[in-house]
Amino acid sequence: MSNKDRSSPEYFDIPKTVKISDQMLEALQQRKIETGVAIGTQMRRAVQEAITKSSEVLKEKSLPVPLLGYIPGGPAQEVRKTAPGSYVTPPFKLNPDCYALIVVGDSMESEFGISIPDGSYAFFCPDLHAPYGGIVHVEWEGAGDDNETTLKRYCPQPDGTVIFEPLNKKHKPFSKKEGEFEIRGVFVRAWDGK
Repeated sequence: MSNKDRSSPEYFDIPKTVKISDQMLEALQQRKIETGVAIGTQMRRAVQEAITKSSEVLKEKSLPVPLLGYIPGGPAQEVRKTAPGSYVTPPFKLNPDCYALIVVGDSMESEFGISIPDGSYAFFCPDLHAPYGGIVHVEWEGAGDDNETTLKRYCPQPDGTVIFEPLNKKHKPFSKKEGEFEIRGVFVRAWDGK
């Protein structure tokens, strides 16, 4: 490989694009690969190695997270719990206090930015402060013995009310006064389970 090839943006952008470690990049540079075919083969191997190693590390770090039930991604509904002792193990590490809920409905699906699809696992942390616009697991006293719950964006207003907004514009926001609800957890991440 000529020096001109090595200075091309593609050559130096590879670690940023595929997150290759400095050691792996150095090893590739030391091999002094001469042909384009060999470069492609070597890079594919290096990338596959990096992906395999990173997924092994992630699997080692991920721990089972309590799966507490289902959360409506639509109009609020009664709390639906899963069997005690239910867990899900995501392929990423979370705070040990986090819990998971299965999303039912499409009000938190969005074409842009964050999207929490129907059927996905939503992970929440109970000890985080809900920021303006943050996504929360919110619960309040229902008409019967059960509480009602939903998953929405938290938008407190100056007059003491809070607007809970869906991400999907097909659904309508609703509001509650401070003290009429409890935020059970702040959304951290979603996972499709695959």
